[in-house]
Amino acid sequence: MMDAAEEALKRIEIHEAECKLMRQMIEKRLEQGQARFNRIERMLFAMYPFIIACLGAVEYLR
Repeated sequence: MMDAAEEALKRIEIHEAECKLMRQMIEKRLEQGQARFNRIERMLFAMYPFIIACLGAVEYLR
């Protein structure tokens, strides 16, 4: 009976180790996605002055 319990415990420990590794990989991917999102957001905010300047130039040239 103890052999089955020990085997089950061993399998649970292996499963927990695999879950921990997967969780770490997911967190890493989320952090990379966050960094990418931040970069895109900065690019978007950098475009706003250019768009406003273009609109101003169009109004000025009318």
